[in-house]
Amino acid sequence: MSDVKEYSKSALIDAVCDAHPDIDHRVIKLIVGSAFNALKTAINIEERVELHGFGVFHVRERAAEQGTMPEGMKHSAGVEFSRPKDYTVEFEPSEDFYELLNEAEA
Repeated sequence: MSDVKEYSKSALIDAVCDAHPDIDHRVIKLIVGSAFNALKTAINIEERVELHGFGVFHVRERAAEQGTMPEGMKHSAGVEFSRPKDYTVEFEPSEDFYELLNEAEA
């Protein structure tokens, strides 16, 4: 997986449309958008969302950080920065998904 590839929400909608040509594109777009909104809301409220066979999303707190950008950073080496405490979402793939990812490398 050395080449960086992107897969957008619209590409996902197109893939679902291709798999279900009998369903109107606008309906699929609405369903996919609703699914993403429900996922974001659930993660924000529950702080942990498990999708069996896919993986787990969970909220992680990042401590405040102060420092200096390291050498090698193109235009910001030596620049001091400060980042307040914040939260981020981490994803842990399910065992099946992990095996699928690593099978592709073999």
